[in-house]
Amino acid sequence: MFFEDCRVPLSNLLGEAEGKGFIQLMNQLPQERLNIAQAAVVEMERAIEVTLESVKQRKAFGKHISDFQNTRFKLAEAKAE
Repeated sequence: MFFEDCRVPLSNLLGEAEGKGFIQLMNQLPQERLNIAQAAVVEMERAIEVTLESVKQRKAFGKHISDFQNTRFKLAEAKAE
């Protein structure tokens, strides 16, 4: 976003000084990336939990899907990743 010719009262200025917004933004970037990565891990763990619940309930060929060896391999692979 660009705000050309926009006046901001000094009392509403964020950060150290005028014109330092990009530097402040770049200083926060590593923390933001860490937060995004952490959220992705939590979402993946939840996806695996939901999948486990599903394969324990669903049946195919008279057996629970969780009883198939390939399903177990795929779930283990997803958990390892």
